[in-house]
Amino acid sequence: MCQIGNSSQREPWFLSLIYGHPMNSKRKELWPSLMDLEYLQDAKWVLCGDLNDTLCHHGYDGSRTHGHRPSQNLRKLVDKFNLVELDSRGLYYTWSNKQHGKGKVNGEREAR
Repeated sequence: MCQIGNSSQREPWFLSLIYGHPMNSKRKELWPSLMDLEYLQDAKWVLCGDLNDTLCHHGYDGSRTHGHRPSQNLRKLVDKFNLVELDSRGLYYTWSNKQHGKGKVNGEREAR
């Protein structure tokens, strides 16, 4: 967490750069630590990174994604802190398992 501001600015703002662990069991540790940032509830906060989770079903492409569900933890974080997704440009998918056919899975960048 980085607090940014100067003497001429009335309110500082905060910046968090996050990488969510690719393993769901280890990524679960991330959500409570973010939800406990109560002092950010009414602050200006920019949260950037790859959380390795999605808000919607359309976050993945491939036949092996039938068991994927949108993250309830990410949804709670977005709702609690009134976070807004920003548009971005670039590759539609940020990762691939480099397989072809039925085994192919691509993960979508969350902010589009």
